[in-house]
Amino acid sequence: MKVVHVEAGRHLYGGALQVVFLLRALAAQSGEEHVLICAPGAAIGQAVRALGVRVIELALGGDADPWMAVRIARVLRAERADLVHLHSRRGADLWGALAGRIAGVPVVLSRRVDNPEPRVWVALKYRLADRVVTISQGIRRVLLAEGVPAGKVICVPSAVDTGRYRPADDPRPARQALEAEFGLPPGVPVIGMAAQFIPRKG
Repeated sequence: MKVVHVEAGRHLYGGALQVVFLLRALAAQSGEEHVLICAPGAAIGQAVRALGVRVIELALGGDADPWMAVRIARVLRAERADLVHLHSRRGADLWGALAGRIAGVPVVLSRRVDNPEPRVWVALKYRLADRVVTISQGIRRVLLAEGVPAGKVICVPSAVDTGRYRPADDPRPARQALEAEFGLPPGVPVIGMAAQFIPRKG
């Protein structure tokens, strides 16, 4: 089975980083081939190549670039893809789904954000996808409220490999390691948050 993944993000955080984690796990399985389409020079390309996954750099001009559909469809046909998995917005969701339809390839669309979309956009975009994967029940509820059929939407929560954040090789207590890494005076109050500081995140 050959799966072509499409990620339009240029930086390696958030959704793009989740794609790297997914491809790392999938690359370890036998019997499948995974290919990534990304923008030229995107950070994800280098990260995914290091996993042994083939990368195809393609102009991904965003929502205002309908020719993305044609370019992605050409890749899907040339690769003889069995499935296309769309991981991001910026046109990859709509034009990538249309490309799948043009090439006759089933489409899976991942949705990682809970911001509502106009109903006209929802009706068009999600009709083109065979399955929509949300990373939380909250996002799934948003899609259902917008009219996406329940049978089309499945929730697969994001996972985090906590081992990569555990300072196992550092003999110091975690607090001392934190203070040393960030140059903090001993004992100062520290508040940490891993998220975007934007109103929609609360």
